[in-house]
Formats: sequence, C-alpha cells, structure tokens
Amino acid sequence: MTFIGSLKEPEIIELYRELDCFIIPSPVESQSIVTLQAIASGLPVLAANAGALPELVHDGKNGFLVKTDDFEGFAQKMNVLAKDVVLRRKFSVESRRISITHDKPKALHKLEKLYLSLQSGAV
Repeated sequence: MTFIGSLKEPEIIELYRELDCFIIPSPVESQSIVTLQAIASGLPVLAANAGALPELVHDGKNGFLVKTDDFEGFAQKMNVLAKDVVLRRKFSVESRRISITHDKPKALHKLEKLYLSLQSGAV
C-alpha cells in the first residue's frame, strides 16, 4: 500500500492503469468520485457497504461490498481478488458497464426529472 498524495487527473488515470483492484473502506461516502473513476477505468472494487458505494459497486458483479467494521471480511475479499485473475477480469468488464450508467449527462437528466416531478407534486 502506498499513500501518494494529491494528483492531477491525467496522473490519476495513469495510476489506475497500473492497479489490479481498487479498495475503499470508507464508511462515509456520499457520491464517491474516486470510486466512479476506478470503475470507469475498469477496476474491480472492494468497498464498504455504506453511503452511495452500493450504487457503484454491485456485490459479486464488479467487486465486493463488506460491512464497514468487518476487517476480516475485507482481508478475505482482498485475498480472493489477489488470487483470482479470471474473477478480476469479469469484474473489470462489469465495472466499465456500470460506469456508463453514471455519466454526467445521464445523471443530470435523472436529477432534472426528479426536480420536475417534485415541482409538479408527483413525488
């Protein structure tokens, strides 16, 4: 594990290309931009089952979700990802597919629809 510090976007993209997986154990994530960047880069993700992370990480599809206080569970899933190249490839393909559904125009369109439905009293 290496703590890198602040990077510019091109450096982040290059770094993601060097990774086998992305791990985010944070129990507090509203809309995790770094996780979205990771799945857009095709990385399998091991994440805490908290906040908005389950919207990006679909357990058993593009990574694993683990309870925030389950340190043994995190270690176990890290071992699975480290040892299973075929599973990482499967998760990688699914990460890219999931990331497409979270692009800015689609997200803005969904937000606009929600806003309009609230405005009209439909919700």
